[in-house]
Amino acid sequence: SFALDQRPKVRKRAQGGLVEVLASLQAHPAALSHASEAAAKLFLQVLATPQATVAAAASASNKNRAAAEQAITSAVADALHVLGALRGALPLMSAGPAKHLVDACFR
Repeated sequence: SFALDQRPKVRKRAQGGLVEVLASLQAHPAALSHASEAAAKLFLQVLATPQATVAAAASASNKNRAAAEQAITSAVADALHVLGALRGALPLMSAGPAKHLVDACFR
């Protein structure tokens, strides 16, 4: 997803586009619900990744330790990018997906 791209300019435009789409769907609750659910699904997957990556790294051999540490760094960076995207998108999302995302952030 471009909203999680490592390049700041690309990520900023993609996250801005998500906010624009969600804002334009405010008058259409059914479409807003579908868009919110799709975004929440992606964001929830990314937010769960750091924990799973750390668990996998804990069982990695010393030979694979550097790759495991890089995977943790990448997973944490993606999770931080999701939090940045949520700053603008969360207030515009429908209530159900927004609640799931907030719950996931505080786990």
